[in-house]
Amino acid sequence: MKHYAGLDLSIKETSVCIVYEPGKLCRRAEGSLRIESIQR
Repeated sequence: MKHYAGLDLSIKETSVCIVYEPGKLCRRAEGSLRIESIQR
């Protein structure tokens, strides 16, 4: 089964959403993220 992930980055908050191929939500998370974490 395929999974798809979406990442929404903004200055104050980051959101991640993972769905199964048929469109069913698998995992969703939101929170603050420091730019240093992405640069690694």
